[in-house]
Amino acid sequence: MQFIVVDHEGNRSAPLSRKEVEQWIIEGRLDATSDIRNAMIDKWNKLGSLKQFEDALAQAEAVRGEQESSRKKSASPAKEKIKRHTTPAADVSETTFRNKVEAVPGGLVLRLLAGLFDWLLMALVAALLLGGVAFAVYLKGITTDTVKAEPVEQEQTETVAEAEVDAPAEPVDMLSGAAPPTDQDNLKRGYRFGSLWVDVSSDAKYSCIRATDETAVWVRVDFVKMLLAVAWAMFSLVAILYFAIGYGVFAQTFGMWYWGVFIAKKDGGEALPFRCFLYTMLMFCLGWSIIVLALFTRGRGLHDLFAGVSIYKISGQRA
Repeated sequence: MQFIVVDHEGNRSAPLSRKEVEQWIIEGRLDATSDIRNAMIDKWNKLGSLKQFEDALAQAEAVRGEQESSRKKSASPAKEKIKRHTTPAADVSETTFRNKVEAVPGGLVLRLLAGLFDWLLMALVAALLLGGVAFAVYLKGITTDTVKAEPVEQEQTETVAEAEVDAPAEPVDMLSGAAPPTDQDNLKRGYRFGSLWVDVSSDAKYSCIRATDETAVWVRVDFVKMLLAVAWAMFSLVAILYFAIGYGVFAQTFGMWYWGVFIAKKDGGEALPFRCFLYTMLMFCLGWSIIVLALFTRGRGLHDLFAGVSIYKISGQRA
């Protein structure tokens, strides 16, 4: 987030980063009474009223105190030279356009479009995770869970083949198996994708994930559930970090950047990381309230009200 300041000489700066403003404070070009505003919001504040610059102001005050003490110790009573250090004002870049933020929230339509954009990205993440789960399930099935049936004698094979000619066309479930399924519990025996096998000897459940006339691949159901739980936990973590970091560090997610809106406090100040994390958690629980309350709260949902933030729209206006 960038800021515009007015130095001691009355010069208005170009947009400065937070670190640049802190450097100006330490150099003595700004103090607590200097005017400052967010580069995207036409609302001026005193530098001393912004908490994010308290440390820099305290550091500058300590430096000035040390310098004053040093001067008093080294100055002669008969003659003391006072030197004033001046720094040229920063060049202000003038353009025919300037950024302006409307004094009203960004609007329900832009918020929904930005949210749809972001959740499409999250859907892509979910698809990748589910693809990883599917691959892991298939790999687990063909390497460990499917038991290879021992070869049988020729006469037995022919007998089994004759018995399997009339295999049922509908999928078959084995709910009382005495052992785990093998690769020979395949399509010829009626087992298809999704068939369930319950091994009563170990109380384990298996599901068929691939079946042909020659072989079959089975996997334990509890293994699939474990993978889905891990995938859900990873998706939740990615979603929380995506929105919390986007709001707290950049003041907007990728979808908000695309549609030209950003988040800030209700008074126009910067929404700091903790507030943005709280807003993110509330959004997952109360995001539905935007549609319900939009007409009564000027486009704000319950999570906006509880977190004390608003969504603003960036627009161009001639200077």
